Amino acid sequence: MTDTEKKIAEIRERLEKVTPGPWHTNHGYAYTDGLRVFGNDGADIVAAQLYAEEADFIVHAPDDIRYLLSYLDREREENRKLREERDKLIEGLRWYSNQELWTKYPWSQLLRDGGKRARNTLKEIGVTVE
Repeated sequence: MTDTEKKIAEIRERLEKVTPGPWHTNHGYAYTDGLRVFGNDGADIVAAQLYAEEADFIVHAPDDIRYLLSYLDREREENRKLREERDKLIEGLRWYSNQELWTKYPWSQLLRDGGKRARNTLKEIGVTVE
């Protein structure tokens, strides 16, 4: 399990332990199942009624959210790069699959190219070409 998978599993475990809700606010207080959790200044915690799981969830919430947003940003960037690579591959394959090249100019452009376009496209996306 990677560090990211471990962190997400920890966040998921905290979320599963917390009172399911529904959670709502009223006059600056957060409530769930009639339990007042905290108030306007964050110091008005009803400790006797606050379950350990809720406290753990609340304490970790800001860091968990920051972590998940950072992870989401990394995944979006990876997705963007993969889409760019995909588009380059599609462009190269379209050229090689162009019926006009095969019917009007049989083999001429393809022979002159000798696979150069495919090798260049692969190099552009970081694939080693022998």
